Amino acid sequence: MTATNTEVMTDPRIKPLTQLQVRALTSPLNPARVSKRDNMSYLEAWDVKASLIKVFGFGGFSSELIESEILDVREVPQRNNASKVNMKVTAKAVVRLTIHQTGAVYTEAAIAGSSQPDITESMDMAIKSAESDALKRAAIFLGTQFGLSLYNAGRTQDVVQRILHPDMMWPPAPPEDMGEKPAKEEEVVVDAEAYDTTPEQRQANQDLLNRALQMKAAKAQ
Repeated sequence: MTATNTEVMTDPRIKPLTQLQVRALTSPLNPARVSKRDNMSYLEAWDVKASLIKVFGFGGFSSELIESEILDVREVPQRNNASKVNMKVTAKAVVRLTIHQTGAVYTEAAIAGSSQPDITESMDMAIKSAESDALKRAAIFLGTQFGLSLYNAGRTQDVVQRILHPDMMWPPAPPEDMGEKPAKEEEVVVDAEAYDTTPEQRQANQDLLNRALQMKAAKAQ
């Protein structure tokens, strides 16, 4: 059963993404993660799963195969030996990806094929390939780190760039945009606990900072 919008909004387990997570999701895609085949750029299924774990943690998401079907089975000549045949199988899979932290649910379908001498191996590979492709398609909704940018002519630059949702705004709004008063330069102080210094050294550092601020203010006048 899929949770309704009301259930998602009231579920205490649902939390907005952290700024660290949003920053990771909107970072450029590492070109080393991109595979290529027939002039197409894509991510491997294992890489997508590793990224899901990295961003949402172990147990932070679930991937369910909610439908699988063998669509076609036929004999085809082997490429290197026409006197022998392979069993070409075409399969369909529907996968539902759930992000537990946000309550988001993404469902996608994919069709894949496999050609092997053994029909069992061919069926197994066709279903697994379709399942992997469906998972990757579902994960696309999570943005650049899951291959969304690759649809933009194979580019790896982030294509989301800005998020306006108040719970995960990115880039973070400056304090004045949030109704807060930004700190003045004169209010900046040296954090004594951040340095292993004596009280005399800390005071000397603070005096130097105060003089620098006074000189800067005088030049601005």
